[in-house]
Amino acid sequence: MASDSIFESFPSYPQCFMRDASTSRRFTPPSTALSPGKMSEALPLGAPDAGAALAGKLRSGDRSMVEVLADHPGELVRTDSPNFLCSVLPTHWRCNKTLPIAFKVVALGDVPDGTLVTVMAGNDENYSAELRNATAAMKN
Repeated sequence: MASDSIFESFPSYPQCFMRDASTSRRFTPPSTALSPGKMSEALPLGAPDAGAALAGKLRSGDRSMVEVLADHPGELVRTDSPNFLCSVLPTHWRCNKTLPIAFKVVALGDVPDGTLVTVMAGNDENYSAELRNATAAMKN
């Protein structure tokens, strides 16, 4: 009574446990081209609270990442953390130069005002980049 397959002893699972391929979501990342004209009209960079205006606009309730990215195409990108988005870096930016625009981090969930956050960066060649002014307080 030896069986040729060990799987013959397991019952088949009902269809409700099988993954439905028609419901899978596919994410299309925003374009990597940084359009300075579009950035300046969406975010008044000369205003003292430009970052706070963006954060307040985006955190007006817990919104999904896809909704926020759709509202701001080309301005924000995903991070390794599912609850945070950040500004797009210019394509020809040298690592030892100051960024031409303010770097913004957007929290999709509720983060109390005044919470200290530290930005960390890296890539395949440099796993821990040296950053100046990498710590800031979250504000709404």
